[in-house]
Amino acid sequence: NVVCSGIVNINEESDDQKLHVYPNPSSGDFTLVLPFEPKGNLHMKIQDIAGKCVYQAGILNQRQTLHTVIPPGIYFLSVMDDISGQRDVFRIVIR
Repeated sequence: NVVCSGIVNINEESDDQKLHVYPNPSSGDFTLVLPFEPKGNLHMKIQDIAGKCVYQAGILNQRQTLHTVIPPGIYFLSVMDDISGQRDVFRIVIR
C-alpha cells in the first residue's frame, strides 16, 4: 500500500507559504502574517467596496498587527511588493 499526505498541487501553495490575515471578521484589529521576512519593499492598503483607500502602511515585520478605526463593513486588504509587482488581496469584514 502507498500512503501519501501533504500533497500540494503544482498551482497551490502550502499553508506555510501563504500570507494570513486573522481574525476575520474583526472589530478593526487584525494580525497579518507573512511567509517570509519583509525587506522593506512591501506595503498594505485597505479599500472600501467603492475603491476608496481607508488605511495604508508599510509592512516592517513578518507578523504585524493592524489597529484600525474603520466603520463596520466589507473591505479589501491588498499587500503589494513594490519590486516584483506581486499583489495579494483579501476580503476582510469589520463588525
